[in-house]
Amino acid sequence: MKKLILIVVLLWALCWGSSAAQAAGGTSLIAYNSIGGILAGNIWEYSTLDVLLHRLPQFPPQNPIFLIGTSLENYRIGELVGFGTVARPEFYWCNPEYPYDSRYLTKQKLGVAAMLICDPEDRIDLEIPAGVNLHQEIIRQLQERRIDLAAVYVEGTFQEVTYSIAFHVDKKGINLKELSSFTNVYQETELFDWRLAGVLASDPKLSPLLTYGGVPLHLHGMQMQGKIGGHVGKAIPAEKLVAAAYPIHQTELNVADLALEVLVANNRRIVLKASNKGLVFCEHVKVTAALPDGKLALSTRLATLEPMGSEFIDLKPTAEIQGKQVTFSIDPQDEFVDSNKANNKVVLTVP
Repeated sequence: MKKLILIVVLLWALCWGSSAAQAAGGTSLIAYNSIGGILAGNIWEYSTLDVLLHRLPQFPPQNPIFLIGTSLENYRIGELVGFGTVARPEFYWCNPEYPYDSRYLTKQKLGVAAMLICDPEDRIDLEIPAGVNLHQEIIRQLQERRIDLAAVYVEGTFQEVTYSIAFHVDKKGINLKELSSFTNVYQETELFDWRLAGVLASDPKLSPLLTYGGVPLHLHGMQMQGKIGGHVGKAIPAEKLVAAAYPIHQTELNVADLALEVLVANNRRIVLKASNKGLVFCEHVKVTAALPDGKLALSTRLATLEPMGSEFIDLKPTAEIQGKQVTFSIDPQDEFVDSNKANNKVVLTVP
């Protein structure tokens, strides 16, 4: 719970100085949920491929696009990897089940999805020598340029690549001290051509939202001629190559915005309107009506609240509420990362 509250605070810190991604020019980051959120157990908040594709027409069709994140289905997660252009995106998910291959993204839920839509005019070329640690070298060169938020893309022949595919997460979150409990790690030591993409977030306010493990560069990748890939933790180029970096100008992080309205409240009937004003899907959303002594007069869960969607709850209270102060709440246990907690609760003395 404390970890989810921290993520909300960090999201506020990020969004405070950022603007919604738009087609006005400049490289944009559009994210749904966050890496820190999913690791902390925010698994009932997700997006879909249709939502991502719906955002693309506002950008120039020739702009490069990259994708990182995780798929999510019944506590099983995989890795998202994406390349291409706005007009022709190539989005994949890396399957955590045997044969651990990469497949085109279709109907999977997306626990975290971060799209990086790059303006070609922002491109900075970074020369990477053979035999170096790719992550360390890119971090070093961008920090020298005082760039702390950027999209990154690199392709070439690598002599060593260590990558992982996450496979499990639950509501209590992930224990980063026990990696084997949620991710499988693989190492390729033969020469293969890879393409890698991701984000540098070296600002301490941003890193927990976009990266993990204390490394400010978060890369996902795939073999160019194969069907394997995932989260890339280490890569050693076999030859000199050029990495492309695109400083990010616009950021948009989408999480839930749950809200509750009381329409009718008496001993015979409670009618509430539960809404999700955010751009993510929310499942298993709890709604309660609590008396001053803590006794519940209503408790229910909603199957799904779609982005910008709402649902009416019409139930008979299980305790007398008239003449009493009742606290009506949506997400009373703070199970979601919510951008605005102020509209989650209505305190009302029922006449």
